[in-house]
Amino acid sequence: MSEIKLKSIFRKREYAAILETISSTLDSPAYVTDLTGGVLFGEPSETPTSFNIEWQDQPLGTLHGDSSAKVLHEMIHFLIHNESVRKDVGKEVLDLYREINLIYNFSEKLADTIDRKAIGLLSLQEARKLIQSHGGMVLVWDTDNQTTESLAEVGTISGWELNEIKNEILKNLANESSVKVLNFENIPSSDTTPKLLFAPLKVKANVLGAIILFGDNQITYKASDLKLITTIALQAASAIESAMLYETRIQEVEKREESLRKMQIATARFVPAEFIRSLGRDSLMDVQLGDQTEKIVSVVFVDIRGFTTLAEQMTPEENFKFVNAFNSRLGPIIKKHQGFVNQYLGDGLMAIFPGSPDQALVSSVEIQKEILSYNQYRISKNRKPIRAGIGIHTGPLILGITGDDERLDATTISDTVNTAARVESLTKYYKTNIIISEKSLNLIEDRDRFHTRDLGMVQVKGRIEPISIFECFDGDADDIFALKLETCKAFNHGVYSYVNKSFRDSTKSLSQVLVANPDDETAQIFLAKISQMITSEFDSNWNGVEKIVTK
Repeated sequence: MSEIKLKSIFRKREYAAILETISSTLDSPAYVTDLTGGVLFGEPSETPTSFNIEWQDQPLGTLHGDSSAKVLHEMIHFLIHNESVRKDVGKEVLDLYREINLIYNFSEKLADTIDRKAIGLLSLQEARKLIQSHGGMVLVWDTDNQTTESLAEVGTISGWELNEIKNEILKNLANESSVKVLNFENIPSSDTTPKLLFAPLKVKANVLGAIILFGDNQITYKASDLKLITTIALQAASAIESAMLYETRIQEVEKREESLRKMQIATARFVPAEFIRSLGRDSLMDVQLGDQTEKIVSVVFVDIRGFTTLAEQMTPEENFKFVNAFNSRLGPIIKKHQGFVNQYLGDGLMAIFPGSPDQALVSSVEIQKEILSYNQYRISKNRKPIRAGIGIHTGPLILGITGDDERLDATTISDTVNTAARVESLTKYYKTNIIISEKSLNLIEDRDRFHTRDLGMVQVKGRIEPISIFECFDGDADDIFALKLETCKAFNHGVYSYVNKSFRDSTKSLSQVLVANPDDETAQIFLAKISQMITSEFDSNWNGVEKIVTK
């Protein structure tokens, strides 16, 4: 992050306007001083408390006021962060371009290589260009015979025996299928604790081996490093597999394809009974290629927040038990409200409700309350509580059997499914638990029995027409529900003003929300949007629609 001077924040006219607007909504006066006591903002007065203003653990100044000044304190920090990001974005773009260019060149080099040792060396060289390390290796293994083959080795550290590291990797990671950072503290004859960045060479479900970068404890591997080595490993794995298939002749290819074919036949049997009944069939044995029906349904997507992080902290058995415990609680709720689970997604599920959308919304609220109950159990077992986002959208959907005479598959074909998935992804964007589209909400006869907040209009990725969306907060914890209910009118007015470009009115309303409920992340997000609108070159043709460019 770039160095920031607090004085420069208050010198910017657009920043000062935002802070003046927020300050005017506070219950009592507030002012800001720098480290020397000089006043940067507001008029000095007697205040009951003060808030330190810091950036990257460095003090910048002090905000003087009462407890209501917390929202002003948070906005100052947001503006400091915004200013720092603006300074850093150029460097980030250049770094990203460099990474993309290296990966693109790597792909071109792989296309010209069929020797697996050459592929291994090339992969290791490209990984070390992008990620700091003292050395590394590329291994492939035969777990049945407990043997490894080294395709490439580069670098070393005094006191490390590479063969011992290989044995530890084989013993601990031969069946591992996820990228991770590990410390091996029990390697004999090692003067230091090796730190390994491990990325499996995985093609579909098959782990061929691994790319390993190693260093000492002075190296810190970040999430961006894990993503880069995962990308390299995926490309390398595909190239190595092609080379291995070329070397081991066509009969082994046919054997693998036969195994995959049997697996596909087995998995084709896992189709919801409700799906089959919707086609007018009694059992899966009765379905035929081309069976299909079109219905107006409500599609619900549920997604566990931070599932990857949770999974990394569990053993495979614990992970499996967790997913089953979660699904076993949700499935009956969905069925109770005349829906059915169309697909379990590992970190969530997709459900279909053929009836009224209120069944989908009631089910979603009950799911959130069940998660609250489940979290009490998890906390009693010293486990971290979980959150899940839920998205709901209603529209036409075709359920049918597609494929060919040799392979049938039950499928759903509809833009409704894609839109529902995008709506669910917006729960992460807006920091909410349940989001429902206006189309679904308008089809609920007694919609007033649900408590909702307007989130404006969005144009989700892959769609041309924008949709209106609403947060339903009936499934929130009681204390959060009470605060959102108390501030709902001010919140909705703030969003309405934002959509209609009345940014000052919007800031005032949303600031009132945050005075009553400082932890309202959704209100914070809209205030941040206003700041971005004001502090960047504003598009006068903006029609109030938020364009979401990510899934």
